[in-house]
Amino acid sequence: MNYKPMIARLKKTLWVLVTVCTVAIFIRFVAQKIDWYSSYIMYPILKMHANYVDPTRAYFQERSTAQELSCALKALMTDYTTLSARYIQLLGTSDFNAHTQSLQEFSKRYKSDQCRTVQVLARHIGSDAHFILIDAGERENIEKDMVVVHGNSLVGRVIEVYPHYSKVLLITDVRCKVATFCAATKTVGVFGGANHCTAGQLDHISHLMPIQVGDVVLSSGEGGLFARGFGIGTIERFTKDHLLYDITVKPFIDPRSMNYCTVLYSVVPQLSDKI
Repeated sequence: MNYKPMIARLKKTLWVLVTVCTVAIFIRFVAQKIDWYSSYIMYPILKMHANYVDPTRAYFQERSTAQELSCALKALMTDYTTLSARYIQLLGTSDFNAHTQSLQEFSKRYKSDQCRTVQVLARHIGSDAHFILIDAGERENIEKDMVVVHGNSLVGRVIEVYPHYSKVLLITDVRCKVATFCAATKTVGVFGGANHCTAGQLDHISHLMPIQVGDVVLSSGEGGLFARGFGIGTIERFTKDHLLYDITVKPFIDPRSMNYCTVLYSVVPQLSDKI
């Protein structure tokens, strides 16, 4: 029997196996060396990535977040400004209602086109004159000699009218005269201001007429300028001066603390249809 072919094939197989193993070992060795040497190349890249790329990415991420926060902050500030404006508006409305409640109640006696509640812009209370400037003028159809009241009390009359505001002479001014009568005694006279906020004079009353302290002085409507029935003040004291009384009246209004008043377009009140 011839064994030579079998031995030849076995040698060839062993040679192939040895070659494959050798190649595999060589490739593994070379691969390890490649990884080893490539690490020298990768290290600077990894170091650069860690020291520059990551911080740069983090910076831009933080910048983006900061921009988003800035936008959110701007939106919140806008909302805050809007809410603050609304809050201030509500405070102003509340303050206006608090100061004008009595005027609004009084205005119900008149139709809406017969009176106008206005703000007092400025005032001059001095020894030479007493007047106020109100926030209504020609554009609001204000005219000279229109009557100005506060609640049921007489404030004065319009003496000068400008496009946006008007000047009102107060009843406490020495130039203002109002025909009056006393509620309890019905004694008639003329009230005149004395350029004093808390005192005026009731003149032209004979010593024969009845007078009493605390009596309410009202406008009589004589003369046609001031309507009848508006409050002037109360009699504080009086003395006899020959044939006439010297009477001091304390006015109902205090122009120093008055912030709003009502201008009457019509002298004689007409009840509104809504009442």
